[in-house]
Amino acid sequence: MKSPLSFLFALAAFSTAGVHGSVFEMRRVEARGTPQATAFKLDRAGRTDTVFLSNEVLLDRSGLAGARVVQERVNVTSGRNPEQKTVPAIQLSFTGKGQKQFAALTKSMLGKQVGIVIDGRLIAAPVLREGIAGGSVTLSGIFTKEDAAALVAKVKSGK
Repeated sequence: MKSPLSFLFALAAFSTAGVHGSVFEMRRVEARGTPQATAFKLDRAGRTDTVFLSNEVLLDRSGLAGARVVQERVNVTSGRNPEQKTVPAIQLSFTGKGQKQFAALTKSMLGKQVGIVIDGRLIAAPVLREGIAGGSVTLSGIFTKEDAAALVAKVKSGK
C-alpha cells in the first residue's frame, strides 16, 4: 500500500565530515549549534542550506524490507487544475518492525522535520504532516532515473 505522503526533495551534496553510518537513516532535524548534531548540506532547487541532524538514528536500514524505483505524478503548479508531470521516485517498503517504528516516528514527530540520509548524503528534510501507518513511503523529487536507481542500489545492497 502506497503511503499518503510523498516526500519532495532535491539531491544533496555529501557534507558530513567523518560520519559513516548506515546506508539509510532517518534522524531528527535539530536547531543550529546543538552539541549532539551534525551539519549536512541540502540542495533545495539550487539553494544550498545547512541542516543539523541529531546524531541519534531513529530508523536505519534494518527497518527496510526493500527499495525500488517507481514513477510518481507530482503537481508542478498550484490552483484548480495544477499541471502534473511524471518523475522518478524511490519507494521504500518496511519490515514489520520497521513499519511499527516508522508509524511511531511519524506520529510522535508531527509538525517537525526529519532528515533522510542515504549513503551519507542528506537527500530530504521534510516536515511530517501526518502519521504514516502504511508499509511503504515514496520519496520523489528532482533527480534523474539514473540517480534514483543508484540510490536504490545503495539501499538494497546495504553498502
